[in-house]
Amino acid sequence: MLFRSQSLQQITLEEFLKGAEVIGGDSVEKWQQAVPVIRKQLADSSQFKKMYLYIFNAAQENKISLKNVAIDDACAYWQLLLGSKCNYLPKWSAFLQAKKAAKQLNVVTKDTWDMFYELLESNKGDLSKSEDDGTWPTLIDDFCRQEKVFQ
Repeated sequence: MLFRSQSLQQITLEEFLKGAEVIGGDSVEKWQQAVPVIRKQLADSSQFKKMYLYIFNAAQENKISLKNVAIDDACAYWQLLLGSKCNYLPKWSAFLQAKKAAKQLNVVTKDTWDMFYELLESNKGDLSKSEDDGTWPTLIDDFCRQEKVFQ
């Protein structure tokens, strides 16, 4: 978000310079001073959520169809973003990888990406605190049923 890059794989010089300007990063020392400030900003749940939603859009390899991310990429991003917040993330990733291996799933959709974060927010990282209110996408619902959270 700092650079507002269109892609996570590549930041253009223009995007880098705009990001550097935002933080006043005209020296290594100023970049070092900016890191704790950025971390503090991301500790705010609304700022973190904005960053989380941004990651999906920037992670897409195919910019023509802005609706999905490869399973391997999504799992890697989830680990980076939510690994310390979500005790069931390894099971979720294994569930997706099994679906991929069985050729039942190729990508993570935007709806699944967004709603996985909503699931995490609703149960505070503890899957046993999840509620079956009928609003979860089928994939998340199937995962919760597999884990015997939803009966």
